[in-house]
Amino acid sequence: MKVKSFLLPAVALGVLFSISSAFAQVDRSEKADIPFDFYAGSQHMPAGTYNIGIDAENDIIAISDNSGKHTVLLVGSPNDAANNNDSELVFDHSGDSYSLRQVDSDAINLAFSQNKGKKAEAAQTAQVHVTMNHS
Repeated sequence: MKVKSFLLPAVALGVLFSISSAFAQVDRSEKADIPFDFYAGSQHMPAGTYNIGIDAENDIIAISDNSGKHTVLLVGSPNDAANNNDSELVFDHSGDSYSLRQVDSDAINLAFSQNKGKKAEAAQTAQVHVTMNHS
């Protein structure tokens, strides 16, 4: 039974990457050193160095750590109130939790929806900015 429970998610992940690679064309890659664990969508990501692949045409970013063990695709909505001075990731910080809120660069400015639970904590949330560098 353990083989089946491991095999199904691995196959599903492989199919997801096959499908997503057909649709997401990376226009640009950035790197960011994120010094804290965070959530990208509902996916928990550990602190570390991340590659951020940007598909500006489809408003998609792909975030993966150097090991390739932690990867997520996110679809965002254009963010008109973005900061175009620096390429950066913006996180909501509440308590000991960080959630990716937006990606701002000269290639793309996207905002990501937050979990319903996170919205309830919005009044107690601060923003943290992490600089991205061209890779």
